[in-house]
Amino acid sequence: MLSCLHHVWAWLRDWSPYILPAVSNLILVLLGVIMSLPKLAEAIEDTPKYRKLLATTCLVFGLVGFTFDVGQRRSSDRTNKQLLENVGSALGKTDDLVDKTTGLVSKTNRVVATLGLLQPKIVNLYDRLSTIDARISLAKNENNQALVAVLQTERKSFLTSLLSVGPGIVGEMQYWAQRWYQDDNSLYYQTQQSYSSVPLDIDPKERSRIVQPFIDRQNNLRAMYPKQLQPLVTSANYLRKELLRGSEQTPQDKKIASTFAKALAGEPYDYLEMKQMANYMDNLVNKAVPTPQVR
Repeated sequence: MLSCLHHVWAWLRDWSPYILPAVSNLILVLLGVIMSLPKLAEAIEDTPKYRKLLATTCLVFGLVGFTFDVGQRRSSDRTNKQLLENVGSALGKTDDLVDKTTGLVSKTNRVVATLGLLQPKIVNLYDRLSTIDARISLAKNENNQALVAVLQTERKSFLTSLLSVGPGIVGEMQYWAQRWYQDDNSLYYQTQQSYSSVPLDIDPKERSRIVQPFIDRQNNLRAMYPKQLQPLVTSANYLRKELLRGSEQTPQDKKIASTFAKALAGEPYDYLEMKQMANYMDNLVNKAVPTPQVR
């Protein structure tokens, strides 16, 4: 019995804010029905006890309905206000995040600019190696073994110079692929938080106004990184082509070659593709320059 009463009380407690305003409206409807029945209305009018009971009932339920209606409106307004304040706070945090990201990308620009200064050297070494390979092929056709030996020694020297920058290029690619991933995910979670913070019943235009800045910032970030990393990817591509010179292309080689081509053409790509290029170059450089064994 007590358990049943406990459940009934819990149910009434949960549903009373919704039921009582409706009950007060129902009382007013019933009053209208009573007043539309002349005999019943006359009987109540002639009996002071009924008049007082009806007046008290209407007054009590009217006040209850008024109180709960005002309370719900106030609670709803406060909730919406708090949600909008939370969204505003999230926007402020996103502004800070974007400022930090902009600073990081500025640093990226400086680092990549340094690598960009190496690019003419890398291009020159690549061109010299291409020229030497052509001369070696010609010397072999002419069966000039002495010239072939000289050219191969010269080629080894230029290749060593080119490979010396390989680990640095790979390290920068790996670092900025990870940095890009972290920045992109931070903005992604901010965007999802903004969606969940906006009330579902808010005006669609207002919802779009609140959420759109998050989407714009994420799109700007995804456009900014490929542009800033262009010199780094260009240098890596020259190194890639040299390390693959004369070898048979595997499906993996062809797949990464298409990714490099897309990046160099200025087409959109993401941090996952940047990471794939970085890991591929790491394996390629390690094959050409084996890591010394520690004894």
